[in-house]
Amino acid sequence: MLKIYGVPISVHTRKVVVVSIIKDLPYEVIPVVPVIPGNPPANWHADCLKAFDELRRTVPPRATSGTGR
Repeated sequence: MLKIYGVPISVHTRKVVVVSIIKDLPYEVIPVVPVIPGNPPANWHADCLKAFDELRRTVPPRATSGTGR
């Protein structure tokens, strides 16, 4: 299950929730208020890496236009 740490009303948190819904990924929002720089929630880094791995597995490769961009 994807754990989303953030402020529930934040646009940044909501966009991750929307993508999770679109991709039909199970998720849990864990409210974190406030986030103090240098003091993230426990296991934050490991959970982020798991989330990115899950998203990489579900996102199809981008098509290239052949322009070299």
